[in-house]
Amino acid sequence: MPRWLLLLEGADNQEILQVLEEIAVKDPVLYQAMAAWEETSDDPRVREAYYDRRKAILDEKAAIREAELRLKEALEKGIEKGKAEVARKLLDLGFELTKISEATGLTEEELKNLREGQA
Repeated sequence: MPRWLLLLEGADNQEILQVLEEIAVKDPVLYQAMAAWEETSDDPRVREAYYDRRKAILDEKAAIREAELRLKEALEKGIEKGKAEVARKLLDLGFELTKISEATGLTEEELKNLREGQA
């Protein structure tokens, strides 16, 4: 990763910015990047565009995380529904509660509730 990309993080972190300044003394590319960064940072329009873009990226990350959480929740519900269906079929076939519990991970209490619910 090019060092100048650290400027994006360093803009909000004085410690990173200080380390970059020390490195820039020996690295002409980083020195140029920092000079350009400082020059454009003084322009309110550039700063506003930067913060708008940053907000958009953070909003997108939040939306992705929300979608991931919803998908995980849906998958977990689907798995539980599948376990219940298998348990019902095994109950119908007359398997013992302990064996069904071992096979599905459902408790014997949950299996009794399933059996009572289908009657």
